[in-house]
Amino acid sequence: MVLRGTRAIWKREMRKWRRNKVQLVSSLLLPVIFLIVVGNAYSGTFTNIPVAVINLDSATPGQVFGEALRNSTSLTIVANNVSLSDAMTMIDDGHIAGFILIPVNFSEGLISPVPIGASKINVTVDNTNLMISQGLNAVAALALNQTLHDPRTASWIFNMTHTQPHLGGSYINDLNRYSVGYGFIDFLAPGIVAMMVLFTSLFAAGMPVILDREVGYFDMLLSTPTKRSDIVLGFTLAGVTKVVAQATFVLIIAVLLGIHMALNPLSILYIYLLVTLLALGFVGIAIALSVKIELTAFQFVSGLINFPVFFLSGAFYPVESLPDWLRSVVLVNPMTYAVDGLRAVMIKGTSLLNVLPDVIIVGIFALLAMLLGNLALYLTLSGKHIRIRHRSRQEATTRTSGEQQSAPNPEVSGASPDGSSTTTEGTSRTDQQAGTGA
Repeated sequence: MVLRGTRAIWKREMRKWRRNKVQLVSSLLLPVIFLIVVGNAYSGTFTNIPVAVINLDSATPGQVFGEALRNSTSLTIVANNVSLSDAMTMIDDGHIAGFILIPVNFSEGLISPVPIGASKINVTVDNTNLMISQGLNAVAALALNQTLHDPRTASWIFNMTHTQPHLGGSYINDLNRYSVGYGFIDFLAPGIVAMMVLFTSLFAAGMPVILDREVGYFDMLLSTPTKRSDIVLGFTLAGVTKVVAQATFVLIIAVLLGIHMALNPLSILYIYLLVTLLALGFVGIAIALSVKIELTAFQFVSGLINFPVFFLSGAFYPVESLPDWLRSVVLVNPMTYAVDGLRAVMIKGTSLLNVLPDVIIVGIFALLAMLLGNLALYLTLSGKHIRIRHRSRQEATTRTSGEQQSAPNPEVSGASPDGSSTTTEGTSRTDQQAGTGA
């Protein structure tokens, strides 16, 4: 008997799981997406790092070193032979991760007994991104090693000195663009703010709508003079307010922890602008989902959205570590531009003009997602969308209605005041049918 009851419960739960298509598909896809995204996001191999190269050495070793940089799959040379001031500005604007300067006497330094400082290659990096700056220094060191062991370099040195090359010492100066010593926690802080916006927007906006829909709160709202547009706006503003409040808390904690941030009145304004736009977008998505699916399915679908959107945004690890086939996802991910803008504003204190493309893209995403969510909720309130209720609640409602209809009516069946029945079985059935028909 115990096993029979266990089997019945097991069959019922498996049947519910199989029928809930959204939850079933989400539960199967979630670990696959997590494995693919996280496994590739933290591969540790950086490619297509944007840099500028300034080559002032026309001799053979300088040209060989420049060729090694161009052939490197880890670099994308976006500018050649620009001025130092322009290269610095490009770092500040976020267009490049650093620049490599090959001085005019680099080749002469290779034949000197001791390398002189003026002949060393200067690798200036954006040290606010610790991992990328380390990767760029490693790429420059590898290119130098290839140059020193290249037959063309050895032939040039022999022609100049008539001796075999005896290379030694350091030929690279590693320079930081910013004087403050940034660490991984400084790089991570803007990503944590964006992550909080994503998670809070989905759950703080979607869950209340689902719960209110299930308990009939929408029906109660429709019985009041409140306009449907006001109801939609109320849910949207409530979700955004929760996000902004939590973002404020995270920023305060970051300051207390001593994280390097270039906070000033303008940068704080830019931070809240990006946070609000990003929150509007994901609140809109959360509302659109919440009027279509149930609570359990919403949790799985939120996970499907959270993991790829977060890990493919550069919030936790540079996007330069991703393979090329995942870069296309990064380019259409609104979180990528929000994280990029927040990092530029929070760490570098850059102007709004430099992050204006990020603001525009996030703003377009916010507008489209908000229109989608508001339209879905408005149609639901207007009765043009079938609201999904839990199956168990529907069964309970049906069962309760059936019990009320089948219950005998004391007045029709002739029950006595003391509660005893004075009718026969046939009479009771007839009276019950008559009472039901009435």
